[in-house]
Amino acid sequence: MALLDQGSDPLDLPHPAASSQSDWIRPLAEQLYTLVWNTTGSVAFIGDGHTYLLAGEPETVNDGIAAYVRLPGTGRATPHALATTMAVLVLSGGLDLAVYRRQQDIDDGAPHYVRTYGPCSVFACHQGTLCLLQSAPNGIQVVVTRGRPPLAGRRVPLPLCEVQETARRAHTEIVKVLHSLTQAPVGGA
Repeated sequence: MALLDQGSDPLDLPHPAASSQSDWIRPLAEQLYTLVWNTTGSVAFIGDGHTYLLAGEPETVNDGIAAYVRLPGTGRATPHALATTMAVLVLSGGLDLAVYRRQQDIDDGAPHYVRTYGPCSVFACHQGTLCLLQSAPNGIQVVVTRGRPPLAGRRVPLPLCEVQETARRAHTEIVKVLHSLTQAPVGGA
């Protein structure tokens, strides 16, 4: 929540708590395991090369805070202005972020900032930021938003049968994360 509440000033960063992989990844993955397994009529959509699945049912969204499991999807990711501020927690795989200052930079293919995030990474992107997010083929993230869902106006809702298939796929990926944590050396990797 601190990431969603921080301002856009680079000095306005939440105090990082010292933690190891098992401090937050395992409990988060275990909670997602249950939420995704129990998904029956949730919300899922595709957009910008990703598939998003609401973690839980729509009625589990409290005070406008929603968590989505994001998986690689169909289509091509393109740079765009974010519709909402979001915190991104990388569970597995990698995620490339390119941030642009203005549309001309996008047209020129000249990002201002480029970074690759790996497993256990956490970061925030602010509403209105011009950016491109691309997941590795084995990437899975949790995207937390307040208010509007990711890609508002730029998403394609999935029919119920595809929501259920997306939930099965997310569940399988979460099981892989939990399995990899079981195999990790004591104290995190």
